Amino acid sequence: MSEERAKFSGDNAARADIGASRSKPAWLESQHSLPFHMLSPDEFEIFCYLLLRRENPDEDIFYYGKTGDAGRDIVRVSSGGHIELIQCKRYQHNVGLPEIRNELAKLYANIHNHILLERPSRVTFYVVPDVTAPAQDLINQPQKWIEIAKSTLKDYLKEEPSEELLNLALTWIPQFSKETAIDLTQRSSRHQALIDEFFATRKVVDAEDTNKKLNEIQGILEQMQRNQEIALQPSSPNASAALQDILRQAGEENPGLIFTVSHTSHSQAATITLSANPAVGAVDLATLIFPDTETGNRGLQKFKLLTEEGRAIELAANECEWRWAFNLPKLAATPQNLKTLKLHPNIPNVQVPSRVEVVQDQEVVSIVDFTYCNLVRAGTKEIECLLKGGQLQGTLRFIFQLEDSQTIVNYSSLELPAMSAKQAKASIDLIRSLHRSTKIQIVSLEDEAILIYSAEPIGKDSNFSEEEFKNTLNFLDCLVKINQTFGLDLRYPENIDPEIVKTAKLVTHAIEHGQIDQPGGTITLTYTPQQALEFLEPFSEEKTFDLHLSVEVEYSLLGHTLNMGQTEMTIKNAFPADDLSLLKQEIAAHPELEKVDICIQYDSMVKKYCRWSAQT
Repeated sequence: MSEERAKFSGDNAARADIGASRSKPAWLESQHSLPFHMLSPDEFEIFCYLLLRRENPDEDIFYYGKTGDAGRDIVRVSSGGHIELIQCKRYQHNVGLPEIRNELAKLYANIHNHILLERPSRVTFYVVPDVTAPAQDLINQPQKWIEIAKSTLKDYLKEEPSEELLNLALTWIPQFSKETAIDLTQRSSRHQALIDEFFATRKVVDAEDTNKKLNEIQGILEQMQRNQEIALQPSSPNASAALQDILRQAGEENPGLIFTVSHTSHSQAATITLSANPAVGAVDLATLIFPDTETGNRGLQKFKLLTEEGRAIELAANECEWRWAFNLPKLAATPQNLKTLKLHPNIPNVQVPSRVEVVQDQEVVSIVDFTYCNLVRAGTKEIECLLKGGQLQGTLRFIFQLEDSQTIVNYSSLELPAMSAKQAKASIDLIRSLHRSTKIQIVSLEDEAILIYSAEPIGKDSNFSEEEFKNTLNFLDCLVKINQTFGLDLRYPENIDPEIVKTAKLVTHAIEHGQIDQPGGTITLTYTPQQALEFLEPFSEEKTFDLHLSVEVEYSLLGHTLNMGQTEMTIKNAFPADDLSLLKQEIAAHPELEKVDICIQYDSMVKKYCRWSAQT
């Protein structure tokens, strides 16, 4: 039996359990989630414990120290008395099915053996970075646990489980769920002090730096446009020691440049290369001139795309003149004439953790809490930014036209089946808000500064009509409600048909209202032959009856079976749909049948779902 773990209910006591050594991994700007996998297992558990304490200050939350393991790391007791057991799993890879199976077996064994005295109503796996698809299915579908409970307990115990333990595993099933690295990052973003305690957060760039860099870029481009020239710096290659005396003289003639030489293997040829002397700074190597000709003017217009819109360009030899601004060593040949010249704007490669807000009438109507803002290009007349990653599904592109203060917005690469229903709903809601009379602002998560605030966008690209927006959002609302109720991860299907939508709406209505009223139709009831004859006997006088049935109801939706539980059905004016005498003769002629289906027609039906009717 494992040694009982120490139990802590305070921040400082839990911190002390880590010891003096801390990992403090860096949170790099390219990462979409905190690097939980670089924490030690104890650090990860205590981070999760402290996060829960900050989110739920009025609840009893306990962390169990690092000695032994009884199948729970953290226990949370809500104000209503509900118990949530939390298991923390931190790996370099997604947590697989064997790990989740083992933890469930351990949970049931320790509850059965009274090592765990509390019996939780919810078990949550904090998994980093995520779980594999088979593990996800086991968490989402309780039926899968029932199917493997016996074999899993046997593997864990190394012997057959007792009848009492197996009965516990098959009859007591709490709600299982998971929280991934992305989920924990989103929750942690509201508690920066906690992030700073466990991670060496490296700022990407703040709003002041961004504006400063944009101003610098615009100033350089404007100066380049006036002078019609461009200064370049060469890269610094590996050097050879040969011919240094000759090259040293060339270096004296060209202050700020370093001349070196390298030999090609098995050849007498030598290649002279240049690098800038860091102590001197930037060095002008050549001048770019646009001649006063038709082709020269074409080259100048291309160059304006670089300066005004920040776009990369390619100049042909007859569109510009390239004049070297340094003296070459005497042994080297004159540089060959350029056939083409490619110019790229100097754009800082930064990603700013940001929040996207859609504003209407001074109120935020749609929001994405966490994504990254990237500067794509910047010119004197136009700036382009790209938002992607984090919680933003797809890519949101902004083009700001500075002279007329207009904005063009494009939302692309949105694949609803690839994301959770909740994320899909937020993404569709964002697109819908963008296509209404709204304004957009992008806020830095580091200092809450507004990086970008735009007027109403003039260009909005989308394939959705308003009716499609409405229908898609309504269907996703149903999926979110069903997922929350049944602990599933149903997603927007690749192909959707009216029957899927109808079933989703029916189940959602049952959850929210506890019952469903249906108009006249038919229903099939199944009995043994003897039960069927007894059931049909009252109909001999060709009378209709009101039937009252209590049945277990299930619906099939997107490949999952939804168990609606005990359902009370009231069927008004019921009567067999088939000829009564022929039906009775057919049943009597085949007493060997195990089951008989009877089709009943009726005027109306009320289904009351006991699981939810009491709540409504």
